[in-house]
Amino acid sequence: MKLINFAVGKGLCIKSTMFPRKEIHKYTWISPDGKYKNQIDHVLVNERFKNGITNVRTLRGADSDSDHLLVGFWVRIKLKKHNKCNTTCMRRYDVEKLEDKRFLKDYNNTIKKIFEEKRIKHTSSVNEIWNKVKDSIETAATGVIGTKRNVSKVWFNNICEEAIRRRKAAREGWLKDTDNETKRTRFITRRKEADKILRCEKRKFVCNLLERAEQDFKANKTRDMYKTIKNLSGDFKRSERFIRDSNGSLVTTNEGIAKEWEKYFEELLNCEEPDELFMFDLGNINNQECPEPTLEEIDLQIKNLKNNKSPGEDGFQAELLKKGGEDVTQWIWQVIKQIWVTEEFPEDWKTSLICPIHKKGNKQDRNNYRGIALLNVAYKVFSNCILTRIKEKTEQTIGEYQGGFRPGKSTTDQIFIIRQLYQKTWEFDREIHTLFVDFKKAYDSIHREILINILKEFYFPQKLVNLVSISIMETVVKIKVGNVKSDPVTVKSGLRQVIREMKIEPHEGIKLRNSTIPLLAYADDIVLMDESQDGVKRLCGRLIDAAQKVGLQINEQKTEYMIIGRHNWMDQVLEVGHFKFKRVNSFKYLGSIVTEKNDITKEVAARIQAGNRIYYGLEKLLSSRSLSREIKRRLYTSLIRPVILYGSETWALRKSDENKFLILERRILRKIFGPIKDITGEWRRRKNIELQEIFNENNIAETIKKKRLRWAGHAIRSQNSLLRMVLEQNPVGKRPLGRPKSRWEDLVKRDIEDLGGGANWKDLAMNRDAWRIGCETGWS
Repeated sequence: MKLINFAVGKGLCIKSTMFPRKEIHKYTWISPDGKYKNQIDHVLVNERFKNGITNVRTLRGADSDSDHLLVGFWVRIKLKKHNKCNTTCMRRYDVEKLEDKRFLKDYNNTIKKIFEEKRIKHTSSVNEIWNKVKDSIETAATGVIGTKRNVSKVWFNNICEEAIRRRKAAREGWLKDTDNETKRTRFITRRKEADKILRCEKRKFVCNLLERAEQDFKANKTRDMYKTIKNLSGDFKRSERFIRDSNGSLVTTNEGIAKEWEKYFEELLNCEEPDELFMFDLGNINNQECPEPTLEEIDLQIKNLKNNKSPGEDGFQAELLKKGGEDVTQWIWQVIKQIWVTEEFPEDWKTSLICPIHKKGNKQDRNNYRGIALLNVAYKVFSNCILTRIKEKTEQTIGEYQGGFRPGKSTTDQIFIIRQLYQKTWEFDREIHTLFVDFKKAYDSIHREILINILKEFYFPQKLVNLVSISIMETVVKIKVGNVKSDPVTVKSGLRQVIREMKIEPHEGIKLRNSTIPLLAYADDIVLMDESQDGVKRLCGRLIDAAQKVGLQINEQKTEYMIIGRHNWMDQVLEVGHFKFKRVNSFKYLGSIVTEKNDITKEVAARIQAGNRIYYGLEKLLSSRSLSREIKRRLYTSLIRPVILYGSETWALRKSDENKFLILERRILRKIFGPIKDITGEWRRRKNIELQEIFNENNIAETIKKKRLRWAGHAIRSQNSLLRMVLEQNPVGKRPLGRPKSRWEDLVKRDIEDLGGGANWKDLAMNRDAWRIGCETGWS
């Protein structure tokens, strides 16, 4: 009756009882002893498709090793016909063969021979030279190393298949006579045998993989080792097969999905013209000569390309150029010299592949993806030459507040600065009004013509401006989803690799003793700060105006406001023009949590949770007898511990916080080293001191202290930097009554004294080598 009431309430029809069938084709469940049989699995359908169901019956032949039988139903329905989508796997050359000297020699000789046969002329057009160079490399790579095929090895083999066949035969014999005890016993025996064989074969397969990982570890092939570990740990995120279009409808075909992504990126990368353009001074044209790259520079840029990266539209990996020898370097140089002179681009270089990468949230929502561009590898060499010349001027132009894409700077710099500001603001009873700004698709929406105007305004050589212009204008993208590529899309906004570092932002802010800090930035992650709410509003207004001139828009939903201080504020939103930004009591800034009370507790909990997540993913491997303790230690120190200790250089931890990290570490080490037999012969878990002795490395609390000390030395040696400024200067004001919280610098002083370094730690830190040795071994 419950099923009938449910069907009536939902407007459904029960089709499984409408067709005349033999009894053996009606029941869907058999009790383990074979005495009882019932029809407890049903098919329900709505009114629209009621007449489309033409048959329902139990399919007894399907063996799923369950007491339930498979229920099948026949559907007659008209479906829209879709043209078959031709998918081709992306070509990927087997560049690992080039590590073998024989293949490398053959590859170099083949390239040399092909170049001599093609007789490439230096006077040819850019397209002609590049096409011949490309064809030569392609011919040599195809002939010598070939393409790489991913062969997936599975544990289910012929032995497993035979065991399943015997189990199925015994089951079919029992189903024909369920009252026969002999047949039932035979089926149960065959089922147990099959289960045992399946477990055994799977265990053998896993053990073989673990042995291979162990061999790779001993041979120092760490990349192969980690790849095997990743496959075994199950750390694989299946890509979403379907997406939703702009109307919310589900798109299921490969062709339709590629078309939807094409529409999405066409709209995203072709933003509307800004109402007000950034204009440059016409008198600012710089006709200064910009020297073309030398052969030595091209050779260096090719060597600096990163290995194991996905190829662009040309299908070339960086290794093909790096292992190509002098001939490839020489002809890449000729192509770039020709571009430098003619200011014309090869047509191939104008096309890039965009792969949608899921960030977070619903995988069917296209807005939760970020497009990653795969560029032509030779274009990367050219763009790096441009970047080298741009950096020389941008390093002089961009303020200290910007830490993104700059040498010698990292996210830790910005996290340390903001934690020090919050700590000292709380200590001196001041306030910081902070606005964490998020832009809508920042790198995808910047107006390219305005960026060219900015280059001119900052007096870059005209030759450099022209080369940047041809590299970002009239570009084309194809969206790659799986093995399907969309049609080409012409884009007019957004950045490619060549000027990712060009960001120029506003001013004002937090007053220290001899300076002010108005904002921090890491690429497009901007933090506006002031001692008053009105001050933050003014800064935000200027930022909005400046951003609009280059085509950027603030994301109102993701931009958040936080007040750091001892006083209670009733305001829950910050209103700037027509924007309303919500107030929060904590914010994850560059992966590290900061709070309005300057409390580290939430960050400690988040780091422990992140470490636990990875630990549980590796738990089976850490307890496996097939892996040595040495490789398990490596997994802990290289995969788990770095996640736990992200940003730990900036923490001012309490003793209770250190104990939380030690408890987590000891749990992991007990899993790695296992129990121990005591003198009575009984197994017991290892004591803390025994774990430390067998681990024979600094525990996690000591590691945090050493990281903090090394960072303190780095900060104090950074002359004229924000790091040293926030460390040495305090806000204007007086400390309130009462005992202050433990400060970061207090912990540094305590640790130095424990190591015998004395009170003048800043003088000691100026000698980098002596400081690093002292942090490890102490001062005598």
